[in-house]
Amino acid sequence: MIRSLLLSLILLSLCMSSSAAELTVQLTLDPQQTLPALPVWWRVRIVNHDAQPVAIRSSMTVSTTDANGTTRNAQISMPPQYWTSDPRDFATHTLAGNATLDLFEPAHEFLHHAMFDEPDLGLWMPGTYDVVVAIVTDAGVSFRSNTAHLNVALPGAEDVAVWNAMTDGGKSPLRSALLLDHVNVLRAHPASQYSKNIEPMFSNAGERDPDRYAAALASAAPEMSAAFRDAAQLSIVMHYLESAGGAAAGNDAPRAGELSAKGRVHAQALIDSPGTSISAAVGTSAKVALKTTEEWQAYYDRAHPPSSAVDVKPIADCRTDNGDGTFTWKFGYESAMANDVTLAAGSKINAFVPTPGERGQPSVFHSGVHHEAVVVTRGPANLTWNLAKGRTVDFSAIQAPPPPPSCATVGID
Repeated sequence: MIRSLLLSLILLSLCMSSSAAELTVQLTLDPQQTLPALPVWWRVRIVNHDAQPVAIRSSMTVSTTDANGTTRNAQISMPPQYWTSDPRDFATHTLAGNATLDLFEPAHEFLHHAMFDEPDLGLWMPGTYDVVVAIVTDAGVSFRSNTAHLNVALPGAEDVAVWNAMTDGGKSPLRSALLLDHVNVLRAHPASQYSKNIEPMFSNAGERDPDRYAAALASAAPEMSAAFRDAAQLSIVMHYLESAGGAAAGNDAPRAGELSAKGRVHAQALIDSPGTSISAAVGTSAKVALKTTEEWQAYYDRAHPPSSAVDVKPIADCRTDNGDGTFTWKFGYESAMANDVTLAAGSKINAFVPTPGERGQPSVFHSGVHHEAVVVTRGPANLTWNLAKGRTVDFSAIQAPPPPPSCATVGID
């Protein structure tokens, strides 16, 4: 029996080693010294050493350890897909086999940069920190990065005065957005790095107007640190991209292309920047996201095909009697389309009857057969899903013979 148990353990180990993902994670911070709430660019490089693709969860764990040995953790959402080195692979948080993927968090909205604006990590306090990130696969396997070092410092008396005023002497966490609430403090200490980097930008320009924002950056740039200047450049790129996306969603591809062209100028400035080691890579990735007029039109056309041309049909997967007068219904769908199509949930071409028409069903439909796309718990009355081209599928737990299959019977739990 002992031999049998040992053999089982060996086989289990072999199976695990052959099926488990093999990833390495590398964290890079640039610069390695900053003021509290001023941006640091960071890159998480994930290398898949396996031939098979790996699905990665959409958030990472960030850990900081201060000089006293206190460790703090926070969950941080992954950066937007267009700040990756290969947005095509990462659109579904999947890393291809034998591939390398860079995730960037360059404080693109530098008033809301995720890692260093997270109070739970303690980085709003001056000090030295060891920083580690952990990526988790969909299978639940965690991979930790190397340890990167960060020095959060207040280099001058003017910086200390600003920080004390904004944190009530260190009693309240400092978020970068709070800097805008202390413009008078910044102006009272013009020699501080806070004042040089922030006050010129927001006293001279409307944040959401990228044209005015760009003009303000041009005048303020000589006084700004390289990291903050590059972060401001990317924030401008982001504003142009958001505006272009809004124009494209309104089927105004020419306007979207015009805004993208302006954004590409600032993306190129990032590429040419002598600032941080990461900004050039981010600028290259950003240029990919800033589509041409023709690409924006194609993007709109793919997302809004005529409903008569959409070959997507719903599937009644199964139902479960919950024993309390309710039933759980599981629906899937089959799409004969070569590309993803968008059918807005709740619209007349993607709605449940009776109301509400939106019951958690997807709006984006992928090619092929997909089960359990939507799960609904309700009473035993009829439930119908209307989906594209007038196609419908319904369940009736009591009235319709034969009843839909039990989830236990068809193996869907």
